Amino acid sequence: MLYNGMLMEYANQTQHYAICKVLQNIIGQTKAGITLAGDLYARQAHKRELQSLKSKLTAEISHRNSEHAALIRELKADLEKQMKKSEQDKRALEKSMADLHDEEERAWRKRMKILEYMFQADLAKLHDVEESLAEIRKDTARRTKRSQQVTLQLQRYEKDVENVRGEVTEARELHQKVSGKRNLFDGAANGIASGIAIGVISASTLYHLRRLGFQAVSSCSGAVLDILEM
Repeated sequence: MLYNGMLMEYANQTQHYAICKVLQNIIGQTKAGITLAGDLYARQAHKRELQSLKSKLTAEISHRNSEHAALIRELKADLEKQMKKSEQDKRALEKSMADLHDEEERAWRKRMKILEYMFQADLAKLHDVEESLAEIRKDTARRTKRSQQVTLQLQRYEKDVENVRGEVTEARELHQKVSGKRNLFDGAANGIASGIAIGVISASTLYHLRRLGFQAVSSCSGAVLDILEM
């Protein structure tokens, strides 16, 4: 009966009913048939166990695949979130850098304008100073030239005065010499002496006197008296 049951189970699993029927008729209830039936039963049991293990393994793999897939989805979502945040941070950083660059550029341009203004102001001051210095130099040159002219004129005046002074001194000495010989003249000795004193003033002396402002001086055209030789 065990053998028949095993054959029927095998027939149900394999759908080989005709083959199982033939085996039942051929083998019957012999010892060899019983042994064969035991082998078939063990094989079927082993097969069922393999099927069960396969099912469990498939279920386990499916479960693990589901967990793995869920983990992957979670990791993917987290990674996408991090990438999105990183992209936002990147854009924010780029904007900050752009703003900083613009701000630095504006500050640099402002500083350049200030420096340009200061440079132009200093340049204008330098131009004014140079013009003032040029005027001072011109004025100094004019003053120096005028001073030199005045100095030369004073030197000429001093020379003229010295010449007149010398000739006047000579005239005075001559007058004194003539005055010492009054006993040789009449009562008009003083007038003659004065005429002689005037007459001995040379034309050069008169020229110097006129340059000094003595316009009223007149020359005496009388000849030099013999008294000069006394």
